[in-house]
Amino acid sequence: MALWFSSNTPGALPQTRTSSTDQTAKWWIGLYLALALAVPLAYVLVTHHVWEDFLITFRHSKNLVEGRGLVYNPGRRVQGFTSVINVMLPAVFYALSEGSDQAALNLYRAVCLGAFVAGGWLLLRMILRDRGVDRWSPLLFILLYVTECKTVAFTMNGQESAFMVAFLSLGLAADYWGVGRWWPWAAVSWTGLLYTRPDAPVYIAALALAGLVFRVEAGRAVAKGMLKAALVAAVLFLPWFIFAWVYYGQPIPNTVLAKSRLTIQDVYDPAAFITFVLSKYVVVSAWLFQPIYAYLGGWPDLLIDTYGLFCWVVCTMYWMVPSGDRLGRLASLLFTLGALYLSLVRVGSPVAPWYMPSATLFGTVVLSRALPALLGRVRMLGRGVMPCARVLQVGLVAVSVLLLVGQSYEIRIQQREIEDNHRRLIGLYLHDVVKPGEAIYLEPLGYIGYYSDRLMLDWPGLVAPEVVRLRREGATQLTVILKLKPAWLVLRSSEAVAAYQVPEIRNSYTRVRVYDAHAALDKYGYIPGRGYLNIDTTFYVLRRIEPPAPTTSPSAVGH
Repeated sequence: MALWFSSNTPGALPQTRTSSTDQTAKWWIGLYLALALAVPLAYVLVTHHVWEDFLITFRHSKNLVEGRGLVYNPGRRVQGFTSVINVMLPAVFYALSEGSDQAALNLYRAVCLGAFVAGGWLLLRMILRDRGVDRWSPLLFILLYVTECKTVAFTMNGQESAFMVAFLSLGLAADYWGVGRWWPWAAVSWTGLLYTRPDAPVYIAALALAGLVFRVEAGRAVAKGMLKAALVAAVLFLPWFIFAWVYYGQPIPNTVLAKSRLTIQDVYDPAAFITFVLSKYVVVSAWLFQPIYAYLGGWPDLLIDTYGLFCWVVCTMYWMVPSGDRLGRLASLLFTLGALYLSLVRVGSPVAPWYMPSATLFGTVVLSRALPALLGRVRMLGRGVMPCARVLQVGLVAVSVLLLVGQSYEIRIQQREIEDNHRRLIGLYLHDVVKPGEAIYLEPLGYIGYYSDRLMLDWPGLVAPEVVRLRREGATQLTVILKLKPAWLVLRSSEAVAAYQVPEIRNSYTRVRVYDAHAALDKYGYIPGRGYLNIDTTFYVLRRIEPPAPTTSPSAVGH
């Protein structure tokens, strides 16, 4: 086993190396930079993918630049975006590009690509300084990192995932080298996380716990470093916190309130709640290594389930296996904590796929290091440890590449047939026929809301606090229609069937258009992940027959 573990002091900065070692490291870094730039760029050139939630956020950005405030629906101060970075950077780029949507998006993609490259580069530097586990660990990390399908997608499609990856990598580096000494790195990491997503305190707590468990300094020094980092992060985030409270009337984004379904009843029985979360952990941890919404069907189940199961078992177990690989075990504990958090989220609602790269990042580090060490514990393998490890490593890379290629093909079709030629056209139609002030009620807010540019009441209430209020009072997606009486409805086929079972809805609305993309999808034959595309193939547009009720609740009007 000594051959597989570093003899360097854990967490120490690198010792003097030979010129051949330095040259090898340069080759690894050069290969990484080439692939980390080329793969995401190739993905966006092939797919032209723009995630629908980016358009929700970008409408806030445009309204800010054009003088209507940092809002989705002008005149209604509602924080309908989740990430501060994800709304402010596109606003800056939109202003710099003099009102060009495409230029703003491309500039934002470039910055996200830089964050993706920087995060992986930092992790690779740590691996190169501690290669005792396996001399091929750097190559395995490079190939797994640049081909992880969800991370690549959400780096280039307008989401904030690349910033989470970069700031979490910096936090991992601070833990690895010692927060007591490197607390400024932790402060930058924690501040960046706070500006990237509102669930940042969960990841900050995970970094702090992992840093304590696998510390290389005295506990008191670590605690002092963490306290300094926390104070700096709190002070630097305070301006936005105060602004959001004053401007929106509350510091919590309305998106968080809309998506949260966890209630006190869910944790009333702690034992049952913990058991339930742990049961979800198995499912969610496997999803972390699968394509976007793979669980909706259309992928070879044996392939993705076996791959996901193998990865989560390795990544979950490794931190509990005594070894000299402190970096791998630290990453394994962070993976486990991140997956537990996502399992808790799963209790209330499905896990958004752009939340997953945060935990998958740590899993990638573990997978690049763990196999020789874990197989070395199996005595019967003897000299077969390394050949078995090599076979598994090659298999991991092969599946990762296959999933990225398959997802690229799927998303290329999804962007063309569902987004550009389907939901975008619905939005443009509504822009022409809906009068200003009339409300449109629907669930998929992104493309339809952006291109309609009309007053939107969405389910579950991302930009509509009155919907959030009604949900908390027990309203369902259909009963919200009865209470708010919106002028227009845009319903998927299953939603429309359910709506027509309610006499009050059936008698108050008339169908004016049907949009169906089945024929467009069928011409492609087999599509990996077809289940995800099928959800949005058919939409019904309905108009209210009787005069609509007021569409703006007094409590939601701007302050």
